[in-house]
Amino acid sequence: MERRARREISWVNPEKFADFYLAGRASSTFPTYDMAFRKIMIHGIEIEKCVIYWSPMDFAGYLLLLDGCNATINMVKQASAVVTMMKEVVELESIASSSIVKTVKRGVIKAARERELVKKKRVKSVMTLDHIRLFICKLYKKPASKVKPADRRFLVMMMLLFFGIRRFDDIKRLRVCDINVLKGGHLEFYVTSSKTDQLSNGFIFHCTGEKIKGFSIPQVLYWYIQSVGLRGEDFLFPRFRYEKGRIVAQRKYYISYSSCALQLKKFCLNSGIPPLTLHSGRRGGATAAVEAGIDRFYLKEMGNWTSDAVDSYFCPRRVGVKCTSRLINKL
Repeated sequence: MERRARREISWVNPEKFADFYLAGRASSTFPTYDMAFRKIMIHGIEIEKCVIYWSPMDFAGYLLLLDGCNATINMVKQASAVVTMMKEVVELESIASSSIVKTVKRGVIKAARERELVKKKRVKSVMTLDHIRLFICKLYKKPASKVKPADRRFLVMMMLLFFGIRRFDDIKRLRVCDINVLKGGHLEFYVTSSKTDQLSNGFIFHCTGEKIKGFSIPQVLYWYIQSVGLRGEDFLFPRFRYEKGRIVAQRKYYISYSSCALQLKKFCLNSGIPPLTLHSGRRGGATAAVEAGIDRFYLKEMGNWTSDAVDSYFCPRRVGVKCTSRLINKL
């Protein structure tokens, strides 16, 4: 777009032209098209045909490939938007309006919707306060040397996922310097970027510093940071490795999703409890918040939800028992 602006309307700032074109074409959602654009360009290389030369059959074939990869409805829509935008840049008619593309697209979206319905019907694992108590009882000991460094890290991660109602992606890049202790001992965490913050605007979340029965979140966090020897720019959840017969933190590298998920899986297996996932903490935190009487608007703000997706995170256990109990007491 910038090259075309330079060539055809040289009196216009090409970068400004490109920025306003993208803003008008895709508004604030354009950053979400980035992955769709990359996939389309790679496919174009594979079939040796640039996307601007694609025919309706080329695009229909690409949609079938997306369906074979179990693409979501959003992925299909984003692919269609990117192809349309690329055609528009060179003033060619959009192939998305072709009858064959429309028909195939409807079929692919229908298949994607059916997959989502099946997925929603699956029983979602939910972390509860009972799980948090189990984590604390098994992994919070003094002196800290009684607990492996990886287990100390694991305990703090599970507490932030649950009490902070966070995704793993939100906390994995946290650094020690991103933590601020507020008045009253409450904790403030600054997240520079996450899965839903592709523009890296950053956001903050908080955890209480209140002490209950001699236990508090800041206390556990301080216990972990001091025992592992983290400071300043170090990642809060670093990798660990053996060095000269002892375990040391690789402060410049943060733990991977697969490593943390495997540790959680092993913990559940060894403790004889149903398996949990790294998203169970976010569901559990949201559910516990609703049951504690937290308003839906507060909950959306706490979990950084910008849509009604927050409603699907309320996963109460044995709803019928609680309901019938209240009703039967009115007899």
